[in-house]
Amino acid sequence: MLQAGGIAGNRWLERTTTLLPDDVASSVPALKGERVTKLRRVRLINGEPVSLETTRIPLALLPAPEILEHSLYQYWAERRILPAKKKVRIKAIACQAEIVRLLNIQPGMPLLFYRQHTYNAQNGLLEYCEYLLSQ
Repeated sequence: MLQAGGIAGNRWLERTTTLLPDDVASSVPALKGERVTKLRRVRLINGEPVSLETTRIPLALLPAPEILEHSLYQYWAERRILPAKKKVRIKAIACQAEIVRLLNIQPGMPLLFYRQHTYNAQNGLLEYCEYLLSQ
C-alpha cells in the first residue's frame, strides 16, 4: 500500500475481548470456547476505505486490545511474537448492506473475501482474520 504511494491508516470499529462465537469456531477449532481478542477496523489508503478486517487473537497474545493503535505485527515484534506462516483462502462475494456504508461502495459490488490463519514457527495459532477487500 505504501509502496504504491498511498498513506495507510485505519478506523477502529471494535477492540474488545469476547468469547469466540460458534459461527467462527468452525474456522478456528483451536479457540473454540475460548476468550479471544477481537479487532475490527476499516483499512484506509489516503483516507479512503479499501477493506474491512475482523481479527480474532488468542487472549494471551493481546490481552488489552485498546492499547493497539496501528500495527498488530509491530506490537508483536516488540514482544518477540513472530508470525512464520499463513494459510489463506480467497473467494469473490457480492457486497452486503453493512459493507456498503463502511467501505463507501455500491451494493452488490464484487469484493474479495480473505480468510487467513497466521501461525508461529511452532504451528501455534496467532490470529484468524477475515478481510473484505474492495480494491
